[in-house]
Amino acid sequence: MRTLLIFLILIFGLTSSQAAEEKKIYQKAVANSTAKTDQPREIAPPVVINVTGNTQNVKNPCNPTNCNKESENRWWEKLWSDPIATFTFALFLATAALIGTGVIQWRETRNIAKWDLRAYLSGVSQKMQLISNDALRAEVEFRNSGRTTAHNVSLAITGAISPANEKPKFVDPEFIPHKQPIAPNSYWSIGHEFHELTKECIEDIGAKRKLVYIWGRAKYTDIFGKSQRLKFRYRNVVTVLGPDPVTGQRVITSWMFYPEEEGNEAT
Repeated sequence: MRTLLIFLILIFGLTSSQAAEEKKIYQKAVANSTAKTDQPREIAPPVVINVTGNTQNVKNPCNPTNCNKESENRWWEKLWSDPIATFTFALFLATAALIGTGVIQWRETRNIAKWDLRAYLSGVSQKMQLISNDALRAEVEFRNSGRTTAHNVSLAITGAISPANEKPKFVDPEFIPHKQPIAPNSYWSIGHEFHELTKECIEDIGAKRKLVYIWGRAKYTDIFGKSQRLKFRYRNVVTVLGPDPVTGQRVITSWMFYPEEEGNEAT
């Protein structure tokens, strides 16, 4: 019992001593804080941070010596440095390319439609035959193979007989005064006649010692109001034989013309 009492007294003494020591430390801290509060404090000037990251004092405003201002990027530099600008520019180029492609396709489609719908004149039948003992008639049939009517059709034709080893001068003839339309799948025949031929000349033509040439031109207006032109040049190539109505012998009844390598053009 006595031991317990001594132990309690010892603990009480240690506790009291520690509390007194902590009280002295607290009082000293309060005194120091009061002394600092009574002294005037120096207010530090505020620091301003600009958008470029440079620190500047309010008392010293920006001037060329203490202000380093970064220059803004030009628009072509932003195209590569700014992802949003790069994407926008790429989108613009893609859109422009799509628009250009659409315009080209629209024009091609329109041109194809015009080529498909317009009129087309061509010589589809060329022949020559005797119309008397001293006359020959060469004919050319112009047919409209297009889907619409050829308007204001004008034709011109001429011809010449020349030795087999020579060619005539192919001068464009004048158009005949008459004009007419040619509907789709319709035709217009025009001819050129050779009169006052000798018997020897006709025999030379039959024997191909002489050749017959016919050539000319045509012009017309299609459904879109555009003028179209055609040039042709043919030569007798095939000889057609048949019975003579009087003697019954096989004689030349007509000739078929074929186009030459040159002189045939069309729009």
